[in-house]
Amino acid sequence: MTSKQLTNIPLQMNRVLAGLNNLTARDLADLEITPQAARALVVLLQHGELRCALMARLLGLEATALSHLLRAMNRDQLIVRNRVDNDNRAVEVALTVQGARVARNCQNLALAHERQLLDGLAPSELTELQRILNKLCDNVTPPERRIKSPSQDPSRPKGASRTSAGRARS
Repeated sequence: MTSKQLTNIPLQMNRVLAGLNNLTARDLADLEITPQAARALVVLLQHGELRCALMARLLGLEATALSHLLRAMNRDQLIVRNRVDNDNRAVEVALTVQGARVARNCQNLALAHERQLLDGLAPSELTELQRILNKLCDNVTPPERRIKSPSQDPSRPKGASRTSAGRARS
């Protein structure tokens, strides 16, 4: 885009996200969970066990913010953190049984809110929206920070954790 006139797209995106966050906050308050914790739980439910570095990228959080979030979630017995066998610096995060239960509730809320957000869009419009959003993310994310799916992440050796991936812990 070479125009010198602003499109206000960032402002519109912010309004959409603010509206979605307002819908979500009310429902999450009933579950006694923060929006950031809910997002983290849903990401873990979708991906299974994740290394902290990838989890931070998926959530758009700095390492310090993720550390504080994980500490609170661990205290609430929603997650467990495990050292990776072949890399003592790396930590993987997994859901507990209680965390998986809360994550499913959060995911159901997220699905309901997503349906409300996307109501009236045709399947082709949804596909195009996803393509455009991916492009926008790439435009503002350095190549080394772009998200790959966990199965394509070269920093995650297969079978590297002390516990089996994707299983909830008690």
